[in-house]
Amino acid sequence: YKKTETVILLNPIFRRQIDSKFILYPNDINKRTIIAYGSHNVSDIAMRLRDYLLKELSLKHYEPDIMLDRLYYLVAEKWMRESRKKKVKEYTEKALEVVINLGLLESYKIEPAKTTGEPKVVFKLNKDFE
Repeated sequence: YKKTETVILLNPIFRRQIDSKFILYPNDINKRTIIAYGSHNVSDIAMRLRDYLLKELSLKHYEPDIMLDRLYYLVAEKWMRESRKKKVKEYTEKALEVVINLGLLESYKIEPAKTTGEPKVVFKLNKDFE
């Protein structure tokens, strides 16, 4: 009748970055996303955009910007490789409405980048999102 004890420790890299890199999701995020989308059949693009914006919020980037093509590849890489950009654009616009309805995104604007002139999206995130 020996008692043994097992100690599990995280790697120091994880322990050091867990408070700064950890993304805290609300408990009912999926339910809230379904309500914001208006259907149980939430698109993958909406989920990826939501997760990207939550990551930026956790990093305390309240006004992140991303090149428009980069955003399209981020949310729908497979469709972009298949040259279905028009469909990706439609679904991304719907996803932007969803994250606004969710309360995560306050507003966004598309403007030309200063260096290249290509379009970029500048998001304004809700600092008080919970």
